[in-house]
Amino acid sequence: MDYDAIIVVLDNYSSHTSYEVKNTADTLGISLLFLPPYCPDLNPIEQIWKSIKREVSVEFIYSNEYLKSVISDSWAVFSKSSSYAKGWIEQFVPWVLYG
Repeated sequence: MDYDAIIVVLDNYSSHTSYEVKNTADTLGISLLFLPPYCPDLNPIEQIWKSIKREVSVEFIYSNEYLKSVISDSWAVFSKSSSYAKGWIEQFVPWVLYG
């Protein structure tokens, strides 16, 4: 599949809004799409973290190593699901799909 543009979705973390990031993106032809402040529901990665927290909440965490493994294993599963990003894109960025 060929793409006409590269669009990176960012929150408003200070390093994301720096001159260096904006200038480099502009130089490389990358469009930056900034989420509104304090809107975790609009950030697709927050949906993945919500699912990971749900997995952790039903486990008996007996060590830091076990906690890390539950998080790592959950991340491996949930981050591969395109439905998190696809649903977000369809709802909030329809112009990406439909021009």
